[in-house]
Amino acid sequence: MQDSRFEEDLRLMAYAMYDSPGSLQVKLQAIWKQSANCIHQIEEKRPTDLQKAYRKIGINPKELKNFKEPFINGQISEEYSKNIKDIVFYPYAGLIITALRIKKNYYNTISSKENYPDPFSEEFRLQLFLKENFINSNFINQVVPEFFPLQLHSYSLLRILQIKKGVPVSEEIRSKRALTAVASRHYGEEVLMNETLKAISKIQDVNKNNTSIDDFFKKHRKIFDQVLRDYQDILGSPVVKGGPTLEFGEKLVTDDLPKYLKKWCNDKQFRSALNNNLETEITN
Repeated sequence: MQDSRFEEDLRLMAYAMYDSPGSLQVKLQAIWKQSANCIHQIEEKRPTDLQKAYRKIGINPKELKNFKEPFINGQISEEYSKNIKDIVFYPYAGLIITALRIKKNYYNTISSKENYPDPFSEEFRLQLFLKENFINSNFINQVVPEFFPLQLHSYSLLRILQIKKGVPVSEEIRSKRALTAVASRHYGEEVLMNETLKAISKIQDVNKNNTSIDDFFKKHRKIFDQVLRDYQDILGSPVVKGGPTLEFGEKLVTDDLPKYLKKWCNDKQFRSALNNNLETEITN
């Protein structure tokens, strides 16, 4: 399930560009506000990622006044930043550089007023969104187009902010971990099936007077209950040293087992063991 804050941020972003009433000025202000918010949140919630990225390119983060400083003072250029493929730093850098490009285009073509270094300063924001700018063709042609990549970088950062702390940002790593978890669940179910098979094989209902799997289960419920208890006692541990840990069945209760007995009948050996105790054989 997606974080509610993330969903709200995406809603605001879409609203800013497509659904908000009124002028272009209002739409772009909303995008700018969201972008500034993304920068602030990344710096607040992912400082370690930014610090690591800076160290990789020879910048000591402890010497920085703030994370934006290397971009603002020109230490990291637009071309250089394209070679930094860190999954958090790349969209962060892209957003700041795009904001700086907006500022540069603004001062080169629109205004000769005081040039504020930080593009996300309140002073520059007030200049940028003056009403008269939006009837200036230079502003429309040189500044406004940059808001589209700004929005894309903001979206990338929002996706990163959606991911809980401690969870890998890389989708590839998350996918591999998810596959490993699925494999562990399948392995755990197989272990429980084999333990259940051993128990069934020891049961000797000579008269085979069990009319169904449910009937057989009710008759030997205590045995199945003990099998499940023994299995759940070793959850979280590998069956063999170095093997996968058992993750399946933590919340299983004894009454859940009949449906698994029926499912496990797809296994020929398991089905044969059950048939030895049933009046009518199962013929999967």
